[in-house]
Amino acid sequence: MNISSVSIKLLLVMCFWGSAFVSGRMLAQSHPPIIIAFYRFFIATLFLFPMLYAKNRKIFSSEKINYIKFAILGLFGVTLYNIFFLNGLKTIEAGRASLIIALNPVLSTIFSFLFFKESLKRWQILGVIIGLLGTLVILARGNPLELLSPENNIGQGEIYLVLAVFSWITYTLLGKIYLQTISSFEAITWACFFGLLFLTPMALSYDIRSSITALTQIDIFNILNLGIFSTLLGFSWYYDGVRELGVSKTTSFLNFLPLVGVICGIIFLSEEITAPLFVGGALIISGVYLVNKKYSQKN
Repeated sequence: MNISSVSIKLLLVMCFWGSAFVSGRMLAQSHPPIIIAFYRFFIATLFLFPMLYAKNRKIFSSEKINYIKFAILGLFGVTLYNIFFLNGLKTIEAGRASLIIALNPVLSTIFSFLFFKESLKRWQILGVIIGLLGTLVILARGNPLELLSPENNIGQGEIYLVLAVFSWITYTLLGKIYLQTISSFEAITWACFFGLLFLTPMALSYDIRSSITALTQIDIFNILNLGIFSTLLGFSWYYDGVRELGVSKTTSFLNFLPLVGVICGIIFLSEEITAPLFVGGALIISGVYLVNKKYSQKN
């Protein structure tokens, strides 16, 4: 798999995950968040296992130890991430939540350097900073310094989202280790299964049957978007990026998420187009270019 095709896939993943903000927001108007998460991974798992069999002509792993790895990935990347993320959204607005989640590229770069000794050029470090600054410009509506004001004290919601960030980073870093001996598609299939398994007891505390009958056609479309595009393709291609590009380069693409989310909001939710969108978008694209610049040069 060449670098250009992986980069294109990662850009598409950012589009899928950006659209998930719209789908999730629409679904959250009439359904409990934990039910949405349950539907998402239930749908994804239904498609993942047949596709896994088509790829490998088998479903079950030959190494029993792999199931422990799958369960750990499912715990951090599916169950804990969704619990922390959804609980965080109960108390703080989506913009601040997206800002905290945008810490992923910076922190992942730091941890990948510490644990995997991934080399970073000065312009790549600058790219991460520029990309994060673009994220701040978009989410702070042009004035990132307001985020440092006393009124923005860290509360329970922010703590939940910081835990979500570390859950995703753990998921990504463990994936880098585990994917040395396990295919990305096998890992994501079983991780989704175990994540769904861990989510099930919480979902059963709600009346799932009633929630199913209450689904509209738009709800079904949004659930399929979350399950198939955001999870099935998104997670699989994201791990392909981790395998081919490394942790820090793959997570740098997460800087596109705020831009894509805003664009999706404009298209599907008629949100306002603002100057910070264009300025922040330019910074994000420039930052990602700098982070990935080394691949156009010989080391």
